[in-house]
Amino acid sequence: MQINVSYNPNVSAPPTAVTDAINYVVNLYDNMFTNNISINILVKFGALNGPAASTVPGTAHTFNFGSVVGALEANLVPGTALPIVDPTGGAGFEMATAEGKALGLLPAFNGLDGKVTFASDLVFDYGISGSTAASS
Repeated sequence: MQINVSYNPNVSAPPTAVTDAINYVVNLYDNMFTNNISINILVKFGALNGPAASTVPGTAHTFNFGSVVGALEANLVPGTALPIVDPTGGAGFEMATAEGKALGLLPAFNGLDGKVTFASDLVFDYGISGSTAASS
């Protein structure tokens, strides 16, 4: 998997600690997932007036039960139990573009797959060591 990160060009660049943490997580996920896809994420850094972070997935797509089961069977370990009867009653499964691409239900898509905004108006520890800094 290839995660492509772009930063909001309309605001000043986030602090180095933020970009370092993002690069760390991107590298971790790029190595953890082996799907041959690219995911495009826009990162923003600005005042949220409340939460420490906010995420917005990409466009939602609806897939029928048979397509989802087929894609899961193609990507899962043999013997994994999947439902036999459609639990949605024909309504389908809603997935963001990144999920659809990961399961092979959507073709390659160069547009945005999601957005994440980190709060600039809160003290937050972006460290990657696993422990919270004393000043946070």
